[in-house]
Amino acid sequence: MMRKARRMRRPLSWPWILALLVVGIEVASIGAASARNNMLRAAYATRVSEMLRDRAYLEISSRFFRMESPRMGPGYARVWFKIDSSGHVTNVRVVDATSDAHARKAEAILSGLRLPPPPEGGFAAAQSFNFR
Repeated sequence: MMRKARRMRRPLSWPWILALLVVGIEVASIGAASARNNMLRAAYATRVSEMLRDRAYLEISSRFFRMESPRMGPGYARVWFKIDSSGHVTNVRVVDATSDAHARKAEAILSGLRLPPPPEGGFAAAQSFNFR
């Protein structure tokens, strides 16, 4: 009787080992849990920032905004806000702005924005809007 040839196992490459450590292995340590939560929160913050950038682009390209632009001129607005557990933007506060028109426009971009629910129920964020 012939024996089947035994396949040699290849050792895992470094990217696979790193991926297993970061994604696939649950560790019972509190430090690892908080590190994972920090990674989730950072990924969520990046996602929110990208969504706001896309929405700002859509707002800027609309006809209504083009009619307002000559009056507003270039400028910026820095906004602080909270996202509740259902993904609604709440507590919008303009921290700094070139003018009231820029502040109102940044608030308008955030108003009615629906985001995915954040990790751990709530999220506070700051975002800058640059108007050209």
